[in-house]
Amino acid sequence: MTAQAVTFATLAPRSADGYSATLDLQDASTLRLLLAITANSAQPAPSIANTLNADSPSFNLKIESSPDGATFWREVECVQRGQPRDPVRFTPGSYIRNERHVFVGFDRYVRAHWMIGRGAPVTFSLDGFSV
Repeated sequence: MTAQAVTFATLAPRSADGYSATLDLQDASTLRLLLAITANSAQPAPSIANTLNADSPSFNLKIESSPDGATFWREVECVQRGQPRDPVRFTPGSYIRNERHVFVGFDRYVRAHWMIGRGAPVTFSLDGFSV
């Protein structure tokens, strides 16, 4: 199977929660994605133990998968250096950076889900390849 380009989010500023379009990956077994953040005024989301900063701006991004593209959405496992990662799929934070991850174990349909708390503008793109 040849690699197919996928785009979940083109480079643009966003200040509200959102979802990408649902992509049909058909027989692909791996997603290689690059999150590029070029401007970010958000801070890491507060942990459950640290609720003092619950009103702080935040940015989080995850990949979700569904067998039919309409129901039963679940987070997809991320593999980094051969090991599964914790539930946070892309590292939240206020950094300008590129972050690349490989995802496996998804159903036929996938989408990106970003959460931008307190309207803090974040300029990012998310794209890559399915194989």
